[in-house]
Amino acid sequence: MKRVIPFTNLRVQMAVLSVVLIVAGAVGTMLRGGVNLSVDLSGGVAQQFQIAPVALAISDGGAGLEPELTPPDPLLGRPGFLTLQWTQEGTVRRRVLDFDEYATIGAIADELRAIPGLQVELAAPAATPAAQLQAPGFREAGQTLVLGYLDPAAAGDATIEAVRAAFEPIRSSLQATGSPGEQRYIVRTDLVENEDGASGQQATEERIFELLAAAFGADRITIQQTDFVGPSFSRLLGEQAVWLITVAFALIFVYILFRFRAAFAVGALLALIHDIAIMLGVLGTLQLEISTATIAAVLTIVGYSLNDTIVIFDRIRENDTLMRDADVATVINTSITQSLSRTLITSLTTLVAVLAIYIFSTSSIKTFALSLMIGVVVGTYSSMFVAAPTVLLWRRILAKRSRPASQPAAPAAGALAQAAPAAPVPAPAAGQVAGAAAAVPPGSVSVVRTQRRRQTRRRRRG
Repeated sequence: MKRVIPFTNLRVQMAVLSVVLIVAGAVGTMLRGGVNLSVDLSGGVAQQFQIAPVALAISDGGAGLEPELTPPDPLLGRPGFLTLQWTQEGTVRRRVLDFDEYATIGAIADELRAIPGLQVELAAPAATPAAQLQAPGFREAGQTLVLGYLDPAAAGDATIEAVRAAFEPIRSSLQATGSPGEQRYIVRTDLVENEDGASGQQATEERIFELLAAAFGADRITIQQTDFVGPSFSRLLGEQAVWLITVAFALIFVYILFRFRAAFAVGALLALIHDIAIMLGVLGTLQLEISTATIAAVLTIVGYSLNDTIVIFDRIRENDTLMRDADVATVINTSITQSLSRTLITSLTTLVAVLAIYIFSTSSIKTFALSLMIGVVVGTYSSMFVAAPTVLLWRRILAKRSRPASQPAAPAAGALAQAAPAAPVPAPAAGQVAGAAAAVPPGSVSVVRTQRRRQTRRRRRG
């Protein structure tokens, strides 16, 4: 068998490391202002907006213009297009402006001016590529529709630090989405009151827009999405999430207790609590949003970490039978060593897949992927240095309790030699001595080996 790695010899150092990581996460979260709960769990308003220069300002004259922008897709070879839908003389009309045919914003403006009832104002340079148009936002009926565009020269004037400074009057959290040049953000805030003292969704949305308009100009702000969750509903979601995790832990504990033994159930539960504590500490220190997607990540990590732990536990149970004469530490170290290659390969494969999601995703999916990466690393660590050492400690405690207190210590070998009387050795017969001497060649030494009877031990319990 290959060399056994003594993992249990590092149990004290790893326990100290785990405590330091958990405490550091808790302190970092408190210093950063507490846990950053999403609107789903805390209630309030979440808005996605973009700060971009104006390309086109369109007044539809009551025609109910509804634009939709499909950006270019180089992978599919799609150039992108702008779709317009409006009502004219009681008939719904639709027009698609392909960026291959209308390659500049000026060409799109000329085509829109030909539509009866539309008034179009061109604010961007006419030669600006049409592919730089940005998705339209929401507007109320009768308001002018503003289409922004991505201006490389103007990009960077609305950085995340500048936007965060604009929201200083209200308690909020800010997150950037997309590339920095797009200047697209998501703000989450509790319900606030407006100047008239009214609170609610509308008052909060108005307050957000006022702060952005004062800092960057009203024409440059495009509200692309708005989400609202009431306080009672968010409280219900939070309670359900806590109960969900509690029930999952209880069922896991009962299953392992039935399938293995009490020591294994306690070790697995401590490892799961350890993993979640470290993950939440990292998210809280980085002030990343904890949402319902994070709850899903927690349950995913619970399943992943538990899988690694059960693989090691099953090998320990198997080696208990195969290595009856070995001590508990040797059995556990052998089991972890035998499962090490499988555990590392599985973890690395999972990390590669989740890393791709983290790199190419945005918003809450990015936080979900980061939570999974933390959970995979910590879950692999806890299976070897939290769950397994818990089983070792449990068994040693049971062994000390089961040992009788009045058991005398074993006497020394010298004392046994002095106390034991010399037993008479019967003299061999002359014929036997002569036969033995004749069987041994001259100059050789005859060695007689005796093998002690192998004693079997009772199988360890606990």
